[in-house]
Amino acid sequence: MIVKCNDTKRIRGTFHTSKPEEECYHMLHFIHPHIIRQYRSEKYPFACDFYDPDSDTYFEFNGSWTHGGHWFDPDNKDDQEKLKKWRDKGTKYYGIAIKTWTERDVKKRQYAANNGLNYVVFWTLDDVMKYVIECWPG
Repeated sequence: MIVKCNDTKRIRGTFHTSKPEEECYHMLHFIHPHIIRQYRSEKYPFACDFYDPDSDTYFEFNGSWTHGGHWFDPDNKDDQEKLKKWRDKGTKYYGIAIKTWTERDVKKRQYAANNGLNYVVFWTLDDVMKYVIECWPG
């Protein structure tokens, strides 16, 4: 059912995307002209932001603050302080952000690594630009 809903949203252009995610799409489209938004497959059972069938690469744009700005490291003192501040907020929204940063993002990365997937994560639009420049043919 989720796949059908995502297919319908893709066809109608009704996915909710942020302006930075939209910019990420346009930058990636320069070097990956067949890129697909909000893609899910049997190989990667999460809705990834973008997928390039030509290179079989899954892309995530973790530009929202809810992704913590970098990979969560439970042994990092600064990450533990940030996590405490978010928990202290005590709101459902911060609860979702905590789960995104400390569980979902980590699970996606581990899944991609364990399954040998081409998996690229961007934290900022500068990261996207660097990737595009490095991959630009010529």
